[in-house]
Amino acid sequence: MELVLGTHNLAGAGGTETYVLTVAEHLERLGHGVTLFAFERGQMAETARSRGLRVVGEDELPASCDAVLVQDGASSYLLADRYPSTPQVFRASSPVFDAQLPPQLAETCQCVVVLNDRLERLARSLAVVSDVVRLRQPVDIDRFVPLGPISDVPRRVLLLGNYLEGERRRVLVEACESLELETVQLGRHAGGTQDPLDAIGSADVVVGKGRAIVEAMACARAAFVYDSYGYEGWVTPESYGRLEARGFDGVGADREFGVDALRRDLSGYRAEMGLANRDLVVAHHNARAHAEELVSVFRSLVSDLERPPAPFAEMSRLTRALWQAEHRAHVFARRSETLQGQIRELENGRRYRTGSALALPLEAWRALVARGRR
Repeated sequence: MELVLGTHNLAGAGGTETYVLTVAEHLERLGHGVTLFAFERGQMAETARSRGLRVVGEDELPASCDAVLVQDGASSYLLADRYPSTPQVFRASSPVFDAQLPPQLAETCQCVVVLNDRLERLARSLAVVSDVVRLRQPVDIDRFVPLGPISDVPRRVLLLGNYLEGERRRVLVEACESLELETVQLGRHAGGTQDPLDAIGSADVVVGKGRAIVEAMACARAAFVYDSYGYEGWVTPESYGRLEARGFDGVGADREFGVDALRRDLSGYRAEMGLANRDLVVAHHNARAHAEELVSVFRSLVSDLERPPAPFAEMSRLTRALWQAEHRAHVFARRSETLQGQIRELENGRRYRTGSALALPLEAWRALVARGRR
């Protein structure tokens, strides 16, 4: 089959971007032709090209294809308009941004793929419901491999992800320091990378959520589910089913939070966790098996689909605008939280280095926060 995989962004590295690269590579390994389409292309697009994948913009899309896999509304609408007789599968990746939910315009996509129970419930609750297929988060078990055993007594903890910051990060780092654990952070707030393999391999423990956890497990590392949105602790054969159902995100877990609670949890580290995690990934998260299941989904869809006329191109433009607005609002909200924390510290009489941005008058900080809320 000739396949087009669409996504909004192939610039920075995140779970959505690494998913589409992983799937594209394994679909090609099964002999299918793959074209990667993205509105925004950057370093991640170059990584894809370096692995032999074809990455294009709108003007370079092929004239026809057999099936489409998308991850956001803007790509979904544009490709539905471009290929009106081609079945489309939507991979729902996040409940956070509306632009990443399946389109609510009938006949846009024929099937929704989800990777955890939370997203399955969301997909089935939408007003316009397509067929929903539940798969698992895929990882390339030939790329993410054990790079030596982890230590009997942990030494290094890798904080892997794009969202851990502020008070959540401070409490975790303090708990690690109390156990004499070195912490290293990799992600949007501490220097990103297109390939975290070396950093994962040099750690005993990886702290994160979602794909970061599955990649750590594939490398036979102890994996600790923890992020700015919540935490659930260690992945073990006993906790795996519950954590996988939640997408390894920690959201909604009823856990005591604080330095003492985290220190107790982190003290539960065992070197045997590493190989146990590797076995779980090989059994349940092999990207080759995931690609095979996607091919079955593509082939099960009607091949002579005819969509009724609809303003798909304009819907794509509006959804791209929504995505940009949602992203800016998310960034401003996080900045506002940081600024409010700094204001509280100033009001508590803390002193900062002369010449630092934190030496601004309190009134200026308040003005910045007020501007960010607009």
